[in-house]
Amino acid sequence: MEKSTKIALVCAAGVIVLIIVISIVSRISMSWTGSNPDTIDKAGRILRAASQWSVTAEQDKNPVLALMHNTAAKTYVNALREMLPDAEIASALKVDAKDMLQKIEKMEQKIHRKIAAVAPALIPDAQFTGRTGWVP
Repeated sequence: MEKSTKIALVCAAGVIVLIIVISIVSRISMSWTGSNPDTIDKAGRILRAASQWSVTAEQDKNPVLALMHNTAAKTYVNALREMLPDAEIASALKVDAKDMLQKIEKMEQKIHRKIAAVAPALIPDAQFTGRTGWVP
C-alpha cells in the first residue's frame, strides 16, 4: 500500500473517531442539562398559554365559554406534560404541572355545576356522565 493511501486511511479513521467522540460528549452533556434550551423555551410558551386560558376561564361570565377556555388550558397543560416529565417542568419552569392540572380540573367541575344549574338541557344524557363531572 502506498504511503499516501495509508495517510488517507489514518485521516479518515481520525475523522470518524472525532465524530464519535463529539457525539458521545453531546449526549452526555444533554443528559446533564436536561432537555435542550429550545424545548424548554417551547414548554414555557405552552405553560404561558395554559395560564392565560385558565385566567380567561375564571373571568368568563358565560359558563359555556368558561368551559371552552378551561378545556383549552387543560389541553395545554396535558401537552406540556407529554413534552417533559413533571420533575423537569418543576426544575426548568418552577411550576408544579400536576398541581396546575388539578386546579384546572377543579375549576372544570365548578363550571359543569354552573352549566347544569343554568342550562340543564346541555347536560349530556349518557351512561357515564358521572365520570365526566356532569353530575351537579
